[in-house]
Amino acid sequence: MRKPTLILLIFSTLLPASILLILTGCGSDRDRSCEVDPVIQTSKETSLDSVNIYIENSASIYGYTTTFSEYINVVTDLASFANIIDKTDAIFNYSLISGKGSGLTEYPLGNDASILSSVLSPSGLKKPTSANSDINGMFNHVLKSLGENSISILISDGIYDIGEESNPLAALETQGIGTRTTFIKNLQEKNTETLVIKLSSEFDGQYYPGVTKSQETIKQKRPYYIWIFGDEFLVDKFFSDDRIQALKGYQNHTAFKKLGYSEVKYTPFSIGNSNVRKSRSCNTFEVSRTVKPIEFTIAADFNFIRLGEQYFNDPSNYKINLGYRLEECIRKEKYPDPEGKVANALKSVSFQPSHFLSISSDQPILGQVEIALIPKLPSWIEESTMVSDSPLNGEENRTFGLSTLMNGINEAYLEVSKAKEIFKLTINITD
Repeated sequence: MRKPTLILLIFSTLLPASILLILTGCGSDRDRSCEVDPVIQTSKETSLDSVNIYIENSASIYGYTTTFSEYINVVTDLASFANIIDKTDAIFNYSLISGKGSGLTEYPLGNDASILSSVLSPSGLKKPTSANSDINGMFNHVLKSLGENSISILISDGIYDIGEESNPLAALETQGIGTRTTFIKNLQEKNTETLVIKLSSEFDGQYYPGVTKSQETIKQKRPYYIWIFGDEFLVDKFFSDDRIQALKGYQNHTAFKKLGYSEVKYTPFSIGNSNVRKSRSCNTFEVSRTVKPIEFTIAADFNFIRLGEQYFNDPSNYKINLGYRLEECIRKEKYPDPEGKVANALKSVSFQPSHFLSISSDQPILGQVEIALIPKLPSWIEESTMVSDSPLNGEENRTFGLSTLMNGINEAYLEVSKAKEIFKLTINITD
């Protein structure tokens, strides 16, 4: 597509880029004897030396820069991170990037953020390669340039450049395979997290569809995306959920990480149970009556898993054996506690849980219940996708081919991971 399309992505999420082993957590001091020594994450305290920001400058981006839009506010905000990031002397480098195939070109702008004030306009973005872009080419360029102690950021509208194809859906699938291949090649060599942020901004200018060379003039809101690449420890430290959610026009985010059995601390909890009681044995509930439905609660720490509350609370994202099911996953801060019983019970927990999971069964089966969170694309990605964008018909929320691109990234992370689950918790049910 002439419109540069560099889409980058979400996810998130999927989990600790570092390969981790599961930690069997126990609920109180009296259970310490059954705890397994914590496994230290392989992501160590790494210094941040540089942050490289790549701004797509194809013609499809011009419409975001005709006024002081949310887009300009966010790009400027990201540049200002150089002044507010704590405990680092990292150098921030800024570049434009556009073009296709062998014509893909990076235009370095230097390391002075003030240059952006003259660049973020249609005239400032215009370069010889601005007529089109290759999203997979940009991914490859940015990932290859990622140093061991650096973070790279790509800002793009995230539209695949398909052009006038007789079978656009087949062409879209081919692009998705290219995305998968690009990420597999780069992930095998590096322990890279991909954090994808969806944002919305005013757009006033020419919209270039992904499936045709035609264009239309629009003045409305349009989404765009930020992809942040780097070592898991660095990305999570310097681009926390609170920080990215404060970006103007923020809508959603997710992170992709290499999967292992993640270090999730968890324990049976004494509040919110029905027809069971917490046992003195490690990670065990005792059933009061096997003929009655049961429900039990697990306290767990999911703070390092950047998938969002909607993902955690969707039963379809879990694989649970023995006929058990997820009733609810709720953040600790939102768990009802009018009488202070939860706060009191937490005093005996040896870690700080972030969530409570409620698991139930109509006809409880005794044995080892395994609760696994499986890696899937978050629902917001499919909801943000369209397969035809000509005419645009005033669409303000969806992006052509987004789910294909994100799925390519997700498949790449699964390919290079040593596990197929984000985490697995094990609870024993006895009588």
